[in-house]
Amino acid sequence: MDLLNGDAGDARLGTALLWVALRAMWEVGYAYAIIGGVGPQEFYARAVAATLIDGSTPGIFAGMLADQGTDA
Repeated sequence: MDLLNGDAGDARLGTALLWVALRAMWEVGYAYAIIGGVGPQEFYARAVAATLIDGSTPGIFAGMLADQGTDA
């Protein structure tokens, strides 16, 4: 199951999970959220109108996390 790139049902489930997480953050007082290491960016832009923070790549965790596609 690919919640971000899969069929329409998977995409709806991914969107619902994202909204639930963001709503829970809002309910405990967060005004905004930063989602690190996103992929694909288009999913977040479409689901919650997220925008990219210029200059945020590779981020503070560069070199600390395993590359995608490797066995970590």
